[in-house]
Amino acid sequence: MTKYFFTFLKKLFSLKSIINNLKIQLVLKLLKGVDYGQLVLLTPEGNLIKFSGKKNPEVVHAELNLYTWNALNVALLKGDVGFAEAFMENQWSTKNLANLFEFVSLNRNSLSKVIGGNKLFLIYEWITHKLRFNSQRNARSNIKAHYDLSNEFYKLFLDSTMTYSSAYYGDTKRLSLEEAQIKKMTEAFLSIEANKKELSVLEIGFGWGGFAKQLLENTYSNYYGITLSTNQHEFAKSFLSREVSNKRAKLEILDYRNLVGKFDAIVSIEMFEAVGQAYWKKYFSTLKKHLKPNGKALIQTILIDESKYKEYCNGVDFIKTYIFPGGMLATEKIFKSLATEANFNISKELWFNKDYAKTLHEWQNLFEKNINKIERLGFDFKFCNMWRFYLAYCEAGFRTGDLKVVQFTLKN
Repeated sequence: MTKYFFTFLKKLFSLKSIINNLKIQLVLKLLKGVDYGQLVLLTPEGNLIKFSGKKNPEVVHAELNLYTWNALNVALLKGDVGFAEAFMENQWSTKNLANLFEFVSLNRNSLSKVIGGNKLFLIYEWITHKLRFNSQRNARSNIKAHYDLSNEFYKLFLDSTMTYSSAYYGDTKRLSLEEAQIKKMTEAFLSIEANKKELSVLEIGFGWGGFAKQLLENTYSNYYGITLSTNQHEFAKSFLSREVSNKRAKLEILDYRNLVGKFDAIVSIEMFEAVGQAYWKKYFSTLKKHLKPNGKALIQTILIDESKYKEYCNGVDFIKTYIFPGGMLATEKIFKSLATEANFNISKELWFNKDYAKTLHEWQNLFEKNINKIERLGFDFKFCNMWRFYLAYCEAGFRTGDLKVVQFTLKN
C-alpha cells in the first residue's frame, strides 16, 4: 500500500511540475507579444531574456529579477494580487517598481491572461470585497485598517503639513513637496472663496489637519472637521490646539451620514474614494443637505479612466485587497452624473494627474530614506514591501493615465 501511495505522489508532483512549466511558457510567450517598452527578465537560473515592444520599445524600460518561477504561477492564479504577494514574500525584485508597473499597464491587452488571474479565485475575492462595503459599522474598521497604522509611520514619508493626498505643482515643477501641498490647499480654499469672506467650512475626512491649518491661518473662516480615524483625530487636536481653544475649529469623530447643520462651504479631499459605490448617492445627498443655498463644495478625488472601469468594477485588485478595503473609484462620467442628479453645477475643474505621480515618487523617496526608522516602529519586511508595491503601483497608474486626480468645485 505504501509503495503505491509514494508512486501516486511521485506522479502527482511530476504532473504539477509539467503544469507549472506550461504556465511559465505561457507567460514567456505573452511577453514576446508586447507592443510597448522593454523588459529585461533575469530567470532563477541566472539567464537574461529581453522582450521589446513591437510598436514603441523606448517608451519605458523595466526589469524583473525572478528568484523563483512560483512568482509567475501565483500571478496567473491571483493576478496582480498574487504578483504583489510574491513581492511581499521576496520572490522577485526590480530596480524600479513604477517602471515595471507602467510596462505591464501599457501592455495590458497582451498580458491580460497574467493580469486577470483565475476566474474562480477572483470571484471569491470579489465576494470578500463586497462584504466589506462601507456601512457605518464597516466604514470605521475599513478606515482604521489603513489610517490608524501609526501617526509616526506617516510622519516618516509625508511632508511637514502631514498631507496624504496629491500635491499640486502646476506650472512650477521646482516646488518642494511641502510647497506643492500648500499650493493645492490654497487652490481649494480659493475655489470656495474663503479668502473673500468669513465662512463656516465643513471638511469631510480631515486627515491630520493640514487643510484646516492652512484655511485657518490664511482666512477668517470657522472650521468643522469630521473623521473616522482615532489616530488622525488625536493628532489633529494637538496640531490645531490653538484654533480649537479659541473656538475657530471643532474636530469630531463622526460618520458623514450623521451630520447636522448647514455650512457655507464643504471640502472633501480624497475621501470620496473611500465611500464605496453603494453609498455614492448618499454622499452627494449629504453634501446637498448640509450646504447652504449658493454654497460651494470642493471635492478632490481620484478617478479611473473610462476604458478601465468595467474590468476594475467587476474585479478585485491589489489596492482593494490590501490597501483600501471597501473603497471604489468612480469615473469622470459617473462623478459628473452623480453631481447633476444631486442638482449641483460644476463651476470649476482642476486636473493634475502627473502631479500625483510626482507626489507618489516623493513619498517613495522619503519612505526609502527612512526605512530603518520605519522598521524600528515594528513594521516588517513584508509590510514594507507591500507599501513599496502600493506607492509605485499608484505612481504608474497616474503616469499612464489609468488614474486621474481632479478638484471639482460644485455650486449649490
